[in-house]
Amino acid sequence: MTKHTRTTVERTNSELKDGFLPDTIYKRGAHARYEIALAILLTTMKKVRNVLILYEQHKAHRVS
Repeated sequence: MTKHTRTTVERTNSELKDGFLPDTIYKRGAHARYEIALAILLTTMKKVRNVLILYEQHKAHRVS
């Protein structure tokens, strides 16, 4: 694993922890996995939204 890849993974984990996961998960098993999966889904949706915004800005800049 390269240093760049590790940094990306660390940033993503930090964003998960700071943005979408509670400080303490009081559930166990499938319920805890659900909360973690939901946090991953929300982080993915946020990243896709950011890419789409950049794409639209690039497309608008290219047209003008």
